[in-house]
Amino acid sequence: MATQNKLVVVAVLVVTALLASLTAPSFGAPESVSVATLATKVTKALKIAKRADKNAKQALAEADVPGPQGPPGTSGPPGSQGLKGDKGDKGDACLSSEPACRGPKGDPGQDGQPGPSAQRLDVSVNNGAQSDLAVVGNFTLRFQCSGDAAHRLFTLGVASGSGGVQLSGIKTISDTPGSTIPFAAGAAIPSGQFVGIGVGQPDPNNTSGLFYRMNGSMVLHNGLTVVTIVYDMFLENRSNQGTCLFRGTAVQSGLIV
Repeated sequence: MATQNKLVVVAVLVVTALLASLTAPSFGAPESVSVATLATKVTKALKIAKRADKNAKQALAEADVPGPQGPPGTSGPPGSQGLKGDKGDKGDACLSSEPACRGPKGDPGQDGQPGPSAQRLDVSVNNGAQSDLAVVGNFTLRFQCSGDAAHRLFTLGVASGSGGVQLSGIKTISDTPGSTIPFAAGAAIPSGQFVGIGVGQPDPNNTSGLFYRMNGSMVLHNGLTVVTIVYDMFLENRSNQGTCLFRGTAVQSGLIV
């Protein structure tokens, strides 16, 4: 903007000088200047003024061209860190039914030691018959049902295996309170028919029209395994049929043999 002002001043000075030369007679110049001479001088002055105006415009155009870009300035100091914001509100609980809420699947657990095996015992023996039943632990129970209508007898023994057997229970006649008799016995395996209900066990009288029961627990054992049996022995003779029934569960612990 300063360059533009300087050029305008120069143009003004040139025109002023030309006018002064035209009016020079007024300041003591010879008065003999003719009209033709004056016209010639005015024409020259106008040409000079036009040339000065052209030069001034060209100079102004060149002055508007931007110069080369200067080097970048130095970076200012870093700003200070803002204050830490307040802790946000706790979100809603994630429902286990939503797939996004389920965590990764855990590794499969290791296989544990096998638990004790359980065996259902369900034996029915008709009068005058015998039945053997293999149980866990390599033992075999033997059941015998015998006698006439007035002398029925149901017995139990361990026919095969090794080690020993212990048995305890309660004997009754027709489940009457006055006939309740506690009982316990033990034997080496194999054993005979070491426990029974019916005639002589405990009642030596007529068994016709009665039923006999004994229930409790029994343990079969050797150096490798132990088998525990919870049982119910039942002799049905109310219609003189003499049917023998044994119900229970055998559970083995220790080594499976």
